[in-house]
Amino acid sequence: MNGIALFNALTKIDDRFIDRAEKAPAVPERPRRAPVRRWLEIAACACLLLAVSLLIANRVGPFGHLGGKKKSSGPNDSFYSDVAAATDARPSTQAGTQAIGHGGTWAAVDENTDYSLSVVDGRNYLNFGGGNAASSSIKDAVYFETVDAMVTAIRTNSLSPDQCETIRNSFPQDENGIRIVDLDHVYDAVLPDELISMGVEWEGPSYTFEFYDENGVFGNLRVLTKEDYETLYADQYTAFFDRAGITVLSRGNVADRNAEAVLYEAHDGTRRAIRYALANGVTVVETYFAPGGTSSAIPVTVELYGETDAAAFYAKLYELTERPTVEWLSRFGLTER
Repeated sequence: MNGIALFNALTKIDDRFIDRAEKAPAVPERPRRAPVRRWLEIAACACLLLAVSLLIANRVGPFGHLGGKKKSSGPNDSFYSDVAAATDARPSTQAGTQAIGHGGTWAAVDENTDYSLSVVDGRNYLNFGGGNAASSSIKDAVYFETVDAMVTAIRTNSLSPDQCETIRNSFPQDENGIRIVDLDHVYDAVLPDELISMGVEWEGPSYTFEFYDENGVFGNLRVLTKEDYETLYADQYTAFFDRAGITVLSRGNVADRNAEAVLYEAHDGTRRAIRYALANGVTVVETYFAPGGTSSAIPVTVELYGETDAAAFYAKLYELTERPTVEWLSRFGLTER
């Protein structure tokens, strides 16, 4: 018997039986009890609620198929939706695309991961067969454990659809295509022994090594083409004190490390920059807090600019626990694979 039938059976009582009960002779007084009809109605409601609850549990309970949430089997396994509509509810996309979920929304991603590599005027390019147009303004890098893994993935056309989409969205492009690294000349970072590398971030014609040590020091070393290095060096070193918002308070030379000391005011306070060159040609910038013109003992950051015959690097260190020695800073560099 289902819930509706049970409800009808318990509530649709013939009125003649109720009238007969009301006209029955009085009986000796007993403890008060709820009228029979009230008890019957309460019992009927309880049965109805039980039946409805069982029906709902069967359809939407822990094992039901309506309203239950499960993780989608989409490419990134991060989109949650109604189980019954997990596939059918995906928005339709143009031919040659698939839907990939990100935080509850779906974005069309070009499935075409085939591409060609070329060199034009000394620059290295990648061009996708389906076009290089970006689908998002979100910028990111493509991550690898090692430089060798990066080169192998690029040369063998083994990049994933997500990686290809990141390349379209994030890497610099010009009329010749998407700029990438020179695969015939790649470099590993040379670091002091205590620094631990955390992998490689590919960012177009450059790639970056992230590192840290057990004392909390961390930083990165970015490998650049000579062309891009010259642009960065001119902006961040040569013309740094010409920037808007920078006011030079004093300049001078210090015997220690044969350095130039520049006291300046920035938007976030007074700083002192100690700038000098190492014997191997690497340029160093130590930046200190200098409230009231008095420098802190430990630099806030240390930057290094270095070059080889075919490439260059820019490194930056944070959370230092002491001022680095010249010998320690001289260990940073590049080695060609």
